[in-house]
Amino acid sequence: MNKRTGITGGTSMIGRFIGIAFAALAVMFVVTPSAGAQPSAGSTNFSSPVLGLNIQSDGYAGSENPLVYSTIVAHTDASQPGKTIFLHNGSHCGCTVNWRNLDTGATGSWSMPAGVAEWDPWKPTGVGRIEATARIDGNFSLTIITGRGSWVVP
Repeated sequence: MNKRTGITGGTSMIGRFIGIAFAALAVMFVVTPSAGAQPSAGSTNFSSPVLGLNIQSDGYAGSENPLVYSTIVAHTDASQPGKTIFLHNGSHCGCTVNWRNLDTGATGSWSMPAGVAEWDPWKPTGVGRIEATARIDGNFSLTIITGRGSWVVP
């Protein structure tokens, strides 16, 4: 027993175990989303959804509920080499996807349109392995969980 604190060695070991467990959980939540899904061609759901709040200037977030829970989808097609279409499953999030091509170093971003169709939805990401993050944009927004994804563009 420690004379100054009155803590025995067993309690100290439990404290270390709890600290290590929390550190392991933190690493899992920080590292796993970007490395969790193996990149693949075709339609790829981001490995973590976008979660948060999005309130536009008029208090309307694209639905009656300002809560956002949406999975971004990156779609590739061999007939459109070097390009990706970004879609979403779930609530409209008003998100911006920032991507990086790991093979070429090219970067870019795509912002979810506010209910309007884009003339050319294919974004030139380049051929190679892509990693991306998605965050909620808005006049007042709070991203609690950042969406993360990785895929291969043919």
